[in-house]
Amino acid sequence: MKKLIFIAFFFLAIKVTAQGNLQFNQVLTYSQQYATSGSPNTYLSPTYQVPTGKVWKVEKFLMSPNNSSYPTFLRINNVNIIKQEDVNFGPVWLKPGDQINAYTSVSGGGGYTGSYFISIIEFNIVP
Repeated sequence: MKKLIFIAFFFLAIKVTAQGNLQFNQVLTYSQQYATSGSPNTYLSPTYQVPTGKVWKVEKFLMSPNNSSYPTFLRINNVNIIKQEDVNFGPVWLKPGDQINAYTSVSGGGGYTGSYFISIIEFNIVP
């Protein structure tokens, strides 16, 4: 009886399939230098969106100025998710339609310059 149940579960497990497999497509790097002026000093990078049929694995995010008085974030779907100081944030997986950008805000007047870098591995979703 145990063998019969095991065989039934085995064949059932073979019939179960995932939504798709991932196939490496390309490495994406988004980087840019920027300047702000006025008060408050904020900067929001262009928005990058995961295309249909793809998933992204965000590997690295860096943004300057890198200093606790200048909060810098990787924004995912308009929410501040990863703070620059969280260097060990681990990979972040994004599904089709998700959007990311870099954001910073500095208190005080005047202007400042900085830069950001986002490294992404893009995968195709293969049925």
